[in-house]
Amino acid sequence: MKKKKKPGLFPFSAEFRKQGSITYNSQPVDLWISRKTGELGFSIRDKAVQDPDLYTEILSYLQSANHDS
Repeated sequence: MKKKKKPGLFPFSAEFRKQGSITYNSQPVDLWISRKTGELGFSIRDKAVQDPDLYTEILSYLQSANHDS
């Protein structure tokens, strides 16, 4: 018997793989990368970040954290 995936278990399609998580503004943010395109995606509480401004803010946060280390 095949197990059915729970709806909403993954905020992105199957081509995306979870690559880790960070804390942004006291919220856990999961990082997702597409195996096909290399596209980066973020999710908060299992919901994909769709607001372009929030997406840009999280991306800037990651880039600044990378430069600080």
